[in-house]
Amino acid sequence: MDGKRKELDEIVRNEDPKRILMARWVLKWTENDGGAPRAKARLVLQGFNDPDALDGKVPTASPTATRLGRQLVMLLAANSGWRLRTADVATAFLQGRPQERVLSSEVPRDAADLKGIEPDALVKLIRPMHGQVDAPRREWQRASDDLKASGLKLHPLDPWFFVSYDADGNCEGFILLYVDDMLGGGGYRKPDSNYSNIIEAVKSKFKLLSG
Repeated sequence: MDGKRKELDEIVRNEDPKRILMARWVLKWTENDGGAPRAKARLVLQGFNDPDALDGKVPTASPTATRLGRQLVMLLAANSGWRLRTADVATAFLQGRPQERVLSSEVPRDAADLKGIEPDALVKLIRPMHGQVDAPRREWQRASDDLKASGLKLHPLDPWFFVSYDADGNCEGFILLYVDDMLGGGGYRKPDSNYSNIIEAVKSKFKLLSG
């Protein structure tokens, strides 16, 4: 529940009923690294009731890598002799751009107990959460900003492909975005390569599960 403190931040009183969205737990079973079963719970907003989305006022387009794009960057890495690395961005939607709209949620009673707030209290959403219609877009916007701030350049033809260039303008590495996953490759071992520094900058900006 600690991660939810980023999005379920403050108690709200006398909120506009149209801007109050219910949230529900989604439960599923996954596996630990050793194969042992592990229960996983995710608090999901009922975004289909978002009043701005129902009025068609919320942009939701979120670029993501295509199958062809993934094949092409793997071909680039193989041809260049680069090692590929993958990483999963933990709680990706919670790291999205802060809310610009006013939305609140009535969370389940057990979630309120975990948070230590009154049952049936309303909470203001300060960051996107799962189920929000524009959460993927806001996560992509934040990720794009941080990757560019790390020294990568957005490819002019592909909004999910970020490239590192050497002093001669040649590609020396890349990171591909696929929703909350990253695929990267580059010339780590070249003495004059800036790609290693870029990777360290990326690690400092994202909470990565691996890579």
